[in-house]
Amino acid sequence: MSKQLTKHITLMLRMYEELAKALPPDAYAKKLPNIRSNTVGSQLQCVIGVREMWATTMETGERPGFHPSLTKEQTSDAEAVKAKLTATADLVRAALLEELTGEQEDSALGLLEHESGHTGQLLRYLFALDVEIPRLWVKYFDLGE
Repeated sequence: MSKQLTKHITLMLRMYEELAKALPPDAYAKKLPNIRSNTVGSQLQCVIGVREMWATTMETGERPGFHPSLTKEQTSDAEAVKAKLTATADLVRAALLEELTGEQEDSALGLLEHESGHTGQLLRYLFALDVEIPRLWVKYFDLGE
């Protein structure tokens, strides 16, 4: 796999690890105020589910359906979400160590695009919910200090 692609996916995994450490436990159940939205935990459930789907695709060559192991009920449980984020980051890191085919690299780009999309969404949640922005996110989004 391209060193650049690995670098960017690894950075994204670190960003989510930092986010999970920074979020107060009650933040996982919060929605954006005054607009239709899901919860912070539901956003992370989607990240977890796509990581799991991606890892299965890398292992089997078959793309399974979207069935995240983190249940809807668990999305407000900070410890459950953190555990799944860590476990799925480990799955992704393990797959990045292998030599990937062109099709698998395309899939890895899709994973990166998906996680990048959620970082933008989650940044809006952090602002709207007045949650402190993790340092790596401040640097990545060039938000100043």
